[in-house]
Amino acid sequence: MINIMPELTPVFTAYEALVAEADAVFARVGEMHPDCVTCKPGCSDCCHAMFDLSLVEAMYLNARFIEKYDFGPERSRILENAGSVDRKLTRMKRDYFRELRDAKGSEDAMEHIMEEAAKARIRCPLLDSNDQCVLYDYRPITCRLYGIPTAIGGKARVWPVEFRCRSQLSDRPSGQDSGTAGPPQRGNPGSRAVPVQGAA
Repeated sequence: MINIMPELTPVFTAYEALVAEADAVFARVGEMHPDCVTCKPGCSDCCHAMFDLSLVEAMYLNARFIEKYDFGPERSRILENAGSVDRKLTRMKRDYFRELRDAKGSEDAMEHIMEEAAKARIRCPLLDSNDQCVLYDYRPITCRLYGIPTAIGGKARVWPVEFRCRSQLSDRPSGQDSGTAGPPQRGNPGSRAVPVQGAA
């Protein structure tokens, strides 16, 4: 078989450096807000959240998946689950699109869609029967930063412990954004992460 894939090692190396920075930020935020960041081994809450991947994350995850599962029943199980999830997401996105179209793009409709998407529970196909990620070491950045307290549209948010830290975050000045703890939550362009001292 002819390999038509481009040489991605330099891209993946740069991406892995970014992943290391994300892990460092998560660790710092965990130290600053221990009551908010409650992630621990055995928790798979973020593995049921809905979010997008960047192109480099998707390609990196695919490459690592191929390395680990080149053949066999486990590969087939994961791909079958992934297909099922993809069909479910396609239906959800279609319904969201229709709702927004029928509402002529109103802000209320967008807010409702964002709330519904945030509450959606879709099991990641990379979870095994024990709710352990089979590609944990190669998980995307959103998975690594999930659980960090953020402010979205001026409202404090912590997934999944949203209300626990609301009082801590709502007192922060709106213009305080010298460094952030993570990317916009759930693809919302109006989100702003909690400032972290020394964050890149």
